[in-house]
Amino acid sequence: MDFSVEPAGVLRSYAFFVAALMFGLPLLISYYGVSQGGAFGILSVSAYLGLSLLVGLALLLRRGRPTGVTVPLGGASDPSALGSGSKKLPIVALASATVAVAAFGSMKYLLAASYPYPSAAANLAGGAYVAALGVAAVIGIPYLVVALFPFLKTPLSDRRLRLAASIIGAMYFLTYEILVNEVVITGFNTAPGNFVQSPLGAYPWAYVFTSGPSPGSVAETAIYTPYILVQLNQYVNFIFQPFELALAVAMSVLVASAVVATYYLVRRSERMGGACSASATLSGVGAFLGYTATCPSCLAPTLVSVVFGGVATVQAIYSNLWGAVVPPVVSVVALAVSLYLVGRGYRTTRPVSRLPG
Repeated sequence: MDFSVEPAGVLRSYAFFVAALMFGLPLLISYYGVSQGGAFGILSVSAYLGLSLLVGLALLLRRGRPTGVTVPLGGASDPSALGSGSKKLPIVALASATVAVAAFGSMKYLLAASYPYPSAAANLAGGAYVAALGVAAVIGIPYLVVALFPFLKTPLSDRRLRLAASIIGAMYFLTYEILVNEVVITGFNTAPGNFVQSPLGAYPWAYVFTSGPSPGSVAETAIYTPYILVQLNQYVNFIFQPFELALAVAMSVLVASAVVATYYLVRRSERMGGACSASATLSGVGAFLGYTATCPSCLAPTLVSVVFGGVATVQAIYSNLWGAVVPPVVSVVALAVSLYLVGRGYRTTRPVSRLPG
């Protein structure tokens, strides 16, 4: 029996495992019925993992038709395609970051001036701060990552991979926000029937909260202030905090970059070990660790609860400032290292030359 593996099989299996384990598994674990289901939760996660492994193995070993394709690793890419012709976007990002810094300073000043009483003006400045920070992060971080890892211009010059990177980044952002309870959906990641009416009883509704840590607490203020609540209806709520927002965008860009860069390297390369496998492993670990960030009841503690029946100590570890900061920092480092490793693969790997027949 022939158990040899084709490059196309590796690509199919890698793409499937990214979808199944980086997105499907965390979303399954976050589902209220599974995370609170005891034996049902263990059975659901075990069955999902078993089925995913079987499907991934089947895709890996599936044989396809031989093709006569010659594809170069480098030289055919057009780095200018990455920016989609818009050289104004970095300027927009820098301007938005400047506005964010000014708005943050105004918010801090207004909070200190009115402390311990609330300030409507501080709320307005806080809203402007988060909005400007979001624009700066969404536009600026992708440019920063490509500047730090120039080899990304090669895979991202492929229009389909550029689109795939955008989709993967958006999916990771949404999955992350659901897992850390920044997107709260009644009946999915919170108990059915557990919802809060807007104060006016009308939707959509939004409010900026700047009350919280003392203005003198620099780290806590930077992470948790302001707190913006947006309610589409009584069942779907969006929560925005500056640290969470910037972190989610950064990790989404890193995850998407690592996935498409590894996929491209496997597709173009005759060697599928070394940098490819190391990058795939580290990008997966980094992405999965990212889901543990800043939340004492998110993926890591919930996974322990689902599989082992609950460990209160784990949640206690994640309930302090170190628990909020260390996991995302470790995740970002793992994702950056994965990009460095796959970048080495781009420098050392020869292009594929497949001859007909």
